[in-house]
Amino acid sequence: MIDTCVGVAEVLPFETNTFDLVVTRYSAHHWASVPRALAECARVIVPGGRMVVIDVIAPETPLFDTSLQVIEFLRDASHVRNYRASEWTNMYRAAGLDEPTIAASKLSIAYESWIARIGTSSDRIAALESVLSELPSEVHEYFQISPDRSFVIDSAWIEASTIGV
Repeated sequence: MIDTCVGVAEVLPFETNTFDLVVTRYSAHHWASVPRALAECARVIVPGGRMVVIDVIAPETPLFDTSLQVIEFLRDASHVRNYRASEWTNMYRAAGLDEPTIAASKLSIAYESWIARIGTSSDRIAALESVLSELPSEVHEYFQISPDRSFVIDSAWIEASTIGV
């Protein structure tokens, strides 16, 4: 049986040491405070339990990172931040989790369905298209931005257990 509840990631409504596994998929970049949310996840995981975050990750290169954040925010105002792999590692450790294993891959984004899926407003689409057309060539190359504005981003499976187990 699966029970569901609605809440915020930073204040989980569960007892300490409740779950063997906590998983989030493509939501962490909307959390107000990823460090607080990871600490909450670590709190509710039993000793030896696992934490898995599957999400877009930002490139380590500042220009590419900044470009990604702008693109994501223009598409969806609920976007807070895509974090770099190095930031995820630091946040996992600070939350009381072991050094995470990070399995990165490329994720293809079909532009038209990407903006339609969230219902991006026409004003935001215009701003997004303007930004995409003005990005430096190295950003276009990194994200493999095509003429139809589709592109490729970095995604990762980030996994660790509680420390000392």
